[in-house]
Amino acid sequence: MTGRGELAAVAESNPFRAAILLLADSLVALGPHRAADIEASTLSGLLPIDRDYLLVQLSSITFGGPRFQTVECPGAECGHRLDIRFDLRSIEAGHRSVSDRVEATLDNSRSVVFRLPSSGDQAALYGMDNRGDNNTGDTDSTQQADELLRRCIMRGSEPGSADIRDVLEQGPAVRLRLGAALAAASPELDTALELTCIHCKQPFKFVYEPVLTLMDELRASRKALMKEVHYLAFYYHWSYTEILNLSRPMRREYLDLLDQELRGQSGGVAV
Repeated sequence: MTGRGELAAVAESNPFRAAILLLADSLVALGPHRAADIEASTLSGLLPIDRDYLLVQLSSITFGGPRFQTVECPGAECGHRLDIRFDLRSIEAGHRSVSDRVEATLDNSRSVVFRLPSSGDQAALYGMDNRGDNNTGDTDSTQQADELLRRCIMRGSEPGSADIRDVLEQGPAVRLRLGAALAAASPELDTALELTCIHCKQPFKFVYEPVLTLMDELRASRKALMKEVHYLAFYYHWSYTEILNLSRPMRREYLDLLDQELRGQSGGVAV
């Protein structure tokens, strides 16, 4: 990833939209698309599993495969913190056969067809009020769930097929069932690790979150990025744009050379 991509991602408060922006800046090719043609709108149509797999690959290329993380035992009387090591290179996309349609039947026996939620849908729904829909008085339904159904319904031409009005007229239990069917049909990347607490011996599962983890790391390293930009601009007299176009490994390589060059003069760059 480049400094330009890092800053674009950090500037976006929505982590799922930030992930799309970062990938749009980082991808060299995606199927028939080449870098100049890959935009956020192109990536918004990816399934979340494919977006997550691309982020795992980008993280591995940029930071290396082995990762270290501190997790907390979920045991009610434990809470012991454990340092774990895992390798992003072990995460595989897997071979899967995924239908792009989810069919269901409403209580009035009308059929309804949905497409699978996309990365763009996930970004659009992030942060949406997930409390009851006060306009309908239906405290069991949620604005987020209803918006997902609105976005994913496919308007078929078959006799007896339902539209979004038919769906939203259903009770909360039916809408919940439809949302659950969408979630169950959406494939997920297997990023789970089976762990055992060394303190209480309780087994538990840790799930690596590609989007949230990477965005947290980039936000935490923003200050270091700006410091790198400062040093490279100060000593090499490169423009802001030229420096941000460098990849993270390339920036670090130049800074190492600069540090070696100045070490004998003033104690190094200390970056």
